[in-house]
Amino acid sequence: MTLSLMVNGTKFREAISIDVHRSLGELCGYFNVRCSIGLGSFLPFGVGSAAQIVTESNRPVLTGFVEQIEVEQDTGSHDIAISGRDRTCDLVDGYAPSGDKRRWKGPIAFDRIAKTVLADAGLSAILLVNEAGALQDITDKELVSFENSTTVFDFLDTYARRLQVILITNGDGNIVMIRASKATLQGKLIRNIIDKGINILASRLTVNRAYRYNKYVVNSQVPVTFSDSDPSEVINHLGEAVDKDIRPSRILMIDSEEPMTSDVARKRAEFEAAIRLGQSLTYSAVVQGHEVSPGNPWQINRLIAVTDDLCAISDTLLVKEVNFRYDLTTGSTTEIVATYKNAYAPEPITPTPTEPAVRFSDRGA
Repeated sequence: MTLSLMVNGTKFREAISIDVHRSLGELCGYFNVRCSIGLGSFLPFGVGSAAQIVTESNRPVLTGFVEQIEVEQDTGSHDIAISGRDRTCDLVDGYAPSGDKRRWKGPIAFDRIAKTVLADAGLSAILLVNEAGALQDITDKELVSFENSTTVFDFLDTYARRLQVILITNGDGNIVMIRASKATLQGKLIRNIIDKGINILASRLTVNRAYRYNKYVVNSQVPVTFSDSDPSEVINHLGEAVDKDIRPSRILMIDSEEPMTSDVARKRAEFEAAIRLGQSLTYSAVVQGHEVSPGNPWQINRLIAVTDDLCAISDTLLVKEVNFRYDLTTGSTTEIVATYKNAYAPEPITPTPTEPAVRFSDRGA
């Protein structure tokens, strides 16, 4: 079982290690490859080449570009480090062409806006995949303009957060709109001391509430007329969400950059609380191989059953990050990083599950 680097459609066979990272918290995944070639030899490709990392079943886990090549050599070796990102990197780095919201008229679907902006930025080859279900149309009042200082991703993410969806990338390098998944992976993570069942090679648990608050308040100043001219009056629309697990003295105020109704502001506050809930618990487990079953690589935004006696966890968690690794010496492994199963969900935060396993790890946090 191994990962392979494909460059310009051809398998590169000189890699001695490959690392691939994908996360719910980042649109763009990245990879690092180390190789050693003979003295006097040269790479058959250069920076900017199309690259793809595939599993042993030839399933892509990242599709993008080679962005950096670093060469180090002495009298006895010729070591090369190759790194890159998936093809959504141009959304993260590139700025959206300046445009006025009046080019569109609401109600309009988000994917129509997104496809237009991608085409204007020369990124029409990147597809938009909807795994979030039905989305509300964007109204005239919710349309926003974008300036030259706004990246393509920042512009699209403004709408995504309003719709309570997260933008991630799939293995083919396309944008996927998601909400917290209810789909459960076929595999399980197990380290059971009594029954001696185990597929976890190593694990780690971190609980950190530093970024969570008891109350999230989103404030939006809405012109009375919703006109583009300077209004003489504004109405403050507030939306609130409460996380009862956190002490009442912790309050976060968020000023909305664009006008929104109180209902939209409330949903925005709930979504912020859900994202921060997902950041507060990090459980990671390393397993052998890269696929949960033949032909199915480990995926982010999937639920997985975890029984880890050493970390005192027996629960279903949400996978928020995967790190695929191949090393010529240590073999093929995947680090699965997970969090609370109700994190990232666009709905009011419920108290942290009270299962002894989870609460044991959360004491004093």
